[in-house]
Amino acid sequence: MKHAYIAPINYLHMVPEEDNFHLTLAHLFKDKRYTSFYKEKKERGDFIIMDNGCFEYKKSFSKEYLLEVLEKLTFVPNVVVLPDYPFEHYKVTVDSAYESIEFFRNNYDKSVQFMYVPQSEKGDLQGWLTGYSEVQKMPEVSFVGLSILNIPVAFCEETGTEDISFNRMYATAYLQNNNLIPPNMKYHCLGLGSGVREIKYMQNFPFIYSNDSSSAIWHGINGIEFDGSSTGLFLGKTKKEVDFYIDFSNDNNQVIKDNIKFIQNLITNK
Repeated sequence: MKHAYIAPINYLHMVPEEDNFHLTLAHLFKDKRYTSFYKEKKERGDFIIMDNGCFEYKKSFSKEYLLEVLEKLTFVPNVVVLPDYPFEHYKVTVDSAYESIEFFRNNYDKSVQFMYVPQSEKGDLQGWLTGYSEVQKMPEVSFVGLSILNIPVAFCEETGTEDISFNRMYATAYLQNNNLIPPNMKYHCLGLGSGVREIKYMQNFPFIYSNDSSSAIWHGINGIEFDGSSTGLFLGKTKKEVDFYIDFSNDNNQVIKDNIKFIQNLITNK
């Protein structure tokens, strides 16, 4: 499994140099330091996904805004996350995906591929599955996104809990057991749930290609080290939202490095 480390701008140098898979945040490209960092990564051959802002703002940026960001870059990301609409009728995201694919194909570099993140109203599993099935009609889509928003929203009534990690583990097994995985499709887990050990479980599924999270670096900045508990975070995830413009400090650099090593060990020691 690939893991993309998300870092505040002043901590980008803490992203492991050998890491060649990245998830970037569209709104941060207004900062020249952020743009320069990922331009260099792309020029050396790294794989770059550009997200749509849905997690940070609880509402996706429009296709027009995303195109504006893309046109100002001096490199082409490998994948753009299509606009998606959590808590809304599944068809809103389906219709937007088709419209956005056509829009980008007509107005942007045709080499770019897309990630589709199916959504639904809360508890509407059947609606989510209907929207999810549309990916088979989207040849431009190379990734399906399983996010910390869309999966608990759709599966919570099926599982009886809104816990992110449990729902995503359940949903992943559900898709496999019901033969709902299209050939050659990659799946990306957008963010982490209650802790980092979810990564360990997800490696049981060969179609789960990748994951991203700010957890290692952000918890490290706040002096929180991953531990031996079932989630890796005995006291749970910090409630502090990531400050992408926080000043750099040397205070907890070793904790950050230890957290990164923790994740690397989860990925390599199957």
